[in-house]
Amino acid sequence: HCAPLACSLTTTRIGPVAAMPKQIVIIGGGPGGIACAQALARRLRAADDTHVLVLEKQNYQFHAIGVPRAYVEESFAPKLFIPFNNAFPKGAGAFAKVQRAVATKIDASASEVHFKPIGDDDQPSGDDKIKYDYLVIATGSTYTVPIKPDADDYHRSTVEKKLGDVRDHITNAQSILIVGGGAVGCEVAGEIASKYPTKSVTILDGNDKLVANANVRDKLRTKLMDALKAMNVKVILGERLDERLNENCLEKRTLKTTKGTVIESDIQLLCAGQRPVSALVKDMKASLVEDNGYIKVNASMQLDDSEFENVFVVGDASNHATPKLAYFAGEQGKHLAGELLARIRGGKAPFKPFPVPAVGALIVPLGPNGGVSQLPVMGGSVVGNMMTRMIKAKDMFVTMKWGELAQLRTSDEGNGIRPFASSRTSTTMPKRIVIIGGGPGGIACAQDLAAHLTASDDVQVLVIEKQTHLFHATGAPRAYVEETFAEKLFVPYDNAFPEAARSFVRIQRAIATKIDAETNTIYFRNIGSNDQPSESEDSVHFDYLVVATGSTYTVPIKPDERNLSRAAAVQQLHDVCEQIELAKKILVVGGGAVGCEVAGEIAAKYPEKSVTLLDGNDKLIASGKLLPRFRENLMYGLQQLKVKVILGERLTERLTKNCAETRFITTDKGTQIESDLQLLCAGMLPVTALVADVKPSLVTKTGAIRVNDRMQIDDPDFKHVFVIGDASDLPVQKLAYIAGLQGKHLAAQLATLIKAPEKEITPYPIPSVEVMLLPLGPSGGVSQLPFLGGFVMGSWFTWLIKARDMFVTKRWSELGIS
Repeated sequence: HCAPLACSLTTTRIGPVAAMPKQIVIIGGGPGGIACAQALARRLRAADDTHVLVLEKQNYQFHAIGVPRAYVEESFAPKLFIPFNNAFPKGAGAFAKVQRAVATKIDASASEVHFKPIGDDDQPSGDDKIKYDYLVIATGSTYTVPIKPDADDYHRSTVEKKLGDVRDHITNAQSILIVGGGAVGCEVAGEIASKYPTKSVTILDGNDKLVANANVRDKLRTKLMDALKAMNVKVILGERLDERLNENCLEKRTLKTTKGTVIESDIQLLCAGQRPVSALVKDMKASLVEDNGYIKVNASMQLDDSEFENVFVVGDASNHATPKLAYFAGEQGKHLAGELLARIRGGKAPFKPFPVPAVGALIVPLGPNGGVSQLPVMGGSVVGNMMTRMIKAKDMFVTMKWGELAQLRTSDEGNGIRPFASSRTSTTMPKRIVIIGGGPGGIACAQDLAAHLTASDDVQVLVIEKQTHLFHATGAPRAYVEETFAEKLFVPYDNAFPEAARSFVRIQRAIATKIDAETNTIYFRNIGSNDQPSESEDSVHFDYLVVATGSTYTVPIKPDERNLSRAAAVQQLHDVCEQIELAKKILVVGGGAVGCEVAGEIAAKYPEKSVTLLDGNDKLIASGKLLPRFRENLMYGLQQLKVKVILGERLTERLTKNCAETRFITTDKGTQIESDLQLLCAGMLPVTALVADVKPSLVTKTGAIRVNDRMQIDDPDFKHVFVIGDASDLPVQKLAYIAGLQGKHLAAQLATLIKAPEKEITPYPIPSVEVMLLPLGPSGGVSQLPFLGGFVMGSWFTWLIKARDMFVTKRWSELGIS
């Protein structure tokens, strides 16, 4: 299904590899192995003179976390096979590779790994070997097939067929027995009961409690039991089958437990039996493997034998005290990558131990709409459906995992935007909704209209947008320190709408120039392939108008409004990235969310640089309705990164843009600041000229458009004109996420109006508590969630939700590219 990556690092006989002084070999491309390889690929430089080779028997990573969903959704199964093609940055291809092969032997005396390459016929053949300076064993574990593929299945089609067989039997069965009350068993039961509420589903486990081996509070187990019972899942604990089940059994059987309980079922699904894959180490030295199969390691994940100090084990195969979860395997891989990098660069310090979490984390979806979770904060915070759905249940981490392996690609066959007939050629449509602006609010409104309406509703939706892509400004702080990240911020509109909706929902690349309120007409200039607006104007009639023009901000956190070239916007981001790399002392002006994120990204990437954050207010993010604890944690996080924060002082000379020159600046209170780069992170201005030209009084002194609580322009003459996002004066946060929520809310209201014009528009709900997710670099930050009066979370949660990729994967997925 995907060609294996070419690899020039396969054997000791190949010149380039033999000449390399350092070689890191990783056996296994699962969550731990690939995370280690990716972290090394991102951080290694040519001067490090090091190659990284991953030996992996498949040309994809199998996302086992998603199997419970694939048991009930046929279309979900292909999403579990994630190719390695784009796992590493383009620049790392010369020294980081994945070799499709089966490792057969570790010869520690010669520091060699023997392996059999796997060809296009999916069969291993021949014998080869490669030397290593450091060896990482990430062989993982086996589990009941097909929750994890059979170790001997090299054909993807075979794995898919086995998934399909189980799914077909679940579909046809009326009674289902699930043997195993761990997280997987509970998830499988939840998926089946959610999809097929009329089926009889029973969970059987020999322990006296669910998820018995997990480090979780009893509160989670109680909520989990209650949730399963609410789905009519029968749970039998403290009993085992008389007859041991070694695999799924897809036939009708009557079974008895050790306590005499009789269970009739059409199929029996085994959800237990995780076993570490440790044969390679056992063959090398049997005493390194425990009786239960786990490989003995020390706290630093090295083999627990002084003879093997350059051999490490990450993930399920080791006896490290960390929970056996894909997330922790990935974290171990990243941690080890950092330690190996330090040693490669001459470090002599002992390898740092991998920290064992004091509080367990467990996220158990019970179908796509919810479940129960324990978060590793506040001694183990147990949460329910909303958080579980938001974090995992909606897609079982599939989007996140594809994003981690950089599988965010679209075709190069043009921008996919079809022109929409103007009012001079299309006058037969009885209803037309025009949306000016394809940013987070505008595109969310259009997408939800596409979902709510059908062609038979006789409505056209037109989005007027000057770019071929949505610019994901949320990720700009990361692009300030990672050059390759800039490309990810330009998300094409090609697949924004489902095929069925493309006959009535379209994007027109154009600049709106005028609103004629008397005739309900929008005038615009089309933009050609040369990124230039045409000299002639066109027009289109509207029945409802949505103004989603957003706001401007310091370039290049948002692109220059006058610049319609994607290449120019990318270059401006690259320029700032280069300026930051060269600078030694950096001043960030503006202590709002963006300024804090930019300071955090720089300090995390370049801990040796001096970073100063200046703001004229006496507290960070002064305009936000945030809890004192949030600001305290934010200040602490910045201080831990050695960011100097100066509050309550302003520059005597106003900064209007970024400035890359050495300057000695004095604040209004006499503080002197020396910097060779000044970054402006302030100055958001709503884009409201189109409305101001119609009627100046519709715009406030601060430049925002006056709206009522229904997001209509606050004037009886303009009840059919709505404003969403940054351009309005609605008293909500000016965030992309909030703009998207407004767009979705308005879409539902407009769809109702189209079908029932007598209906009243529902006001947009103003939250009493604000939400804020603020990364300080890729590994953490601080967040405030809008429930329980404001719930403040730290680095782990912020990393999980946003910091890892700044919502890039989520944004591409929302626009239909995965």
